[in-house]
Amino acid sequence: MINNQSIILRPANADDIKSITIIEKKLFPFDAWNTKMFQAFLSFGNNATFIIAEKAKKIAGYICMRIIETDAEIDNLAVDSEIQRCGIASMLLKHVIDKAQKHKIEHMYLEVSVDNKPAIELYKKFGFEPLRIRKNYYPYGDALELRLKLSIG
Repeated sequence: MINNQSIILRPANADDIKSITIIEKKLFPFDAWNTKMFQAFLSFGNNATFIIAEKAKKIAGYICMRIIETDAEIDNLAVDSEIQRCGIASMLLKHVIDKAQKHKIEHMYLEVSVDNKPAIELYKKFGFEPLRIRKNYYPYGDALELRLKLSIG
């Protein structure tokens, strides 16, 4: 387990995109976001959150979330394969859930490969519930759509 005090969460910026893209291609060789997709996410303004987890001034992970009226969508969550299962994804997820609750978001959604059992278990630990299987969502297979009902009171 990584000491949470050694991880810094901060907003992403344009200078981060190159490092993020390297991690992305390593983790998702068949459907990695490209530089333009991450740059576009930076331009979404207040309706989007793009957070970096940094360890020793090196990008360890990132999360991208969009707010659409009373819902939020986690579009991307990744942790460098060299330091997975150390709590970084949980930190990032907790951060965007807290932000969504402050913005009175009612539901949060995401898709995850049906084969990514560790990620599915993480999301379930945070209270996400399965909604449906999305056939051929990814170039390599199906996705499980999950939803988290947020308490806004």
